[in-house]
Amino acid sequence: MQRTEQSQIIGMKYYANDTLVATKYGEGWRYFLLSHKNTEDEETRLENKIKLLSVEELKAFL
Repeated sequence: MQRTEQSQIIGMKYYANDTLVATKYGEGWRYFLLSHKNTEDEETRLENKIKLLSVEELKAFL
């Protein structure tokens, strides 16, 4: 699993431009994030709304 500045990525889904969900929510990748390991609450963010940690930040996190 990949970490972001906001939380941890637990899943991904692509909304193709010729689908109903893309018309309603926008085309592109959606990331499912888990903000805390002791919760079941997940959030969804568009690809351009997340920022992956740098190599240095990942090393410090580990």
